Amino acid sequence: MPAVELAALPTSAAPFSRVRVTGHFDPAYQIYLDNRLRQGQPGYHVIVPLAYPGGVVLVNRGWLAAASDRAIRPDAPLTSAPVTLEGLLVPAQSRYLELSEQGVAGPVWQSLSLARYREWHQAKQRGDLPDRMLLQTSPAVDGLARDWPRPDSGVERHLGYAVQWFAMTAAIFALYLYYGIWRRFHAPT
Repeated sequence: MPAVELAALPTSAAPFSRVRVTGHFDPAYQIYLDNRLRQGQPGYHVIVPLAYPGGVVLVNRGWLAAASDRAIRPDAPLTSAPVTLEGLLVPAQSRYLELSEQGVAGPVWQSLSLARYREWHQAKQRGDLPDRMLLQTSPAVDGLARDWPRPDSGVERHLGYAVQWFAMTAAIFALYLYYGIWRRFHAPT
């Protein structure tokens, strides 16, 4: 389906809607979500707010490989010029188990807590961040990978489990027929 302008999309739009938006990135609020794997290699997801006429939306710009020395901070430069992005609109929450909030100091975060990000962002900005995020799919010359998993990923595994359980049920039924009925009537006397 063609992309729809984000400003024209209702807030109740279906997840994974294709959207287009033009605006300015806010580099002061760019964060890096740590421990994101891509093809077995560790890295970061780069999250930044984009201000557009009519609102603000968080943008997941893509995946950035981690340096071999974890002391080196990640860097994904932003342009100050207006950008036009296309992407998929998804729910913005991606919280994982955190044992402490020590990983939140600075631009590298362990997970995205939307409430915490809103509190940090609204300390200096006006306007509320919506509960949705744009997964950028449009190409850019920034070195970030944008091969997002399909929302239906993993269905094959569930199908495999279903086949396994039906096969086990059929085996139990066959054993019941053999031991419970067949042998009872055909046992040597």
